[in-house]
Amino acid sequence: MGTLENGIYQDKTGVQFTLPPDWVIVSHGSASHGAHTVLLRDSITNIIATVWLKPRTGRLDDKVMQRNNFEGYKYRPDSVRNTTIGGGARPSAL
Repeated sequence: MGTLENGIYQDKTGVQFTLPPDWVIVSHGSASHGAHTVLLRDSITNIIATVWLKPRTGRLDDKVMQRNNFEGYKYRPDSVRNTTIGGGARPSAL
C-alpha cells in the first residue's frame, strides 16, 4: 500500500507523513471507497493509532455524514488545514 523511507510514510494515494520517533507501522491495507488505512504503534508506550488516507475532492462534512453510526464523530474545526495531495489542494483535519 505504501512505503516507509527515512521515517516518511508515502502512500500510493499521494499522501505522505513523517512518523514520530519510536513509532512503527504495524500494518496497512485497503479500506472502503478507494481509501487506505495505516495502523501505527508507539514502540515505547504501545499506544496505537490508525490513519485513514484518501485523496478528497469533497467536503469534510461529507465524511462526518458517512460516519453517522459513530456516536460523537466529528472533526475539530480548528484543525482543518489545506494540504497538497497528488498535486491538488485538499482539506485535512483531526
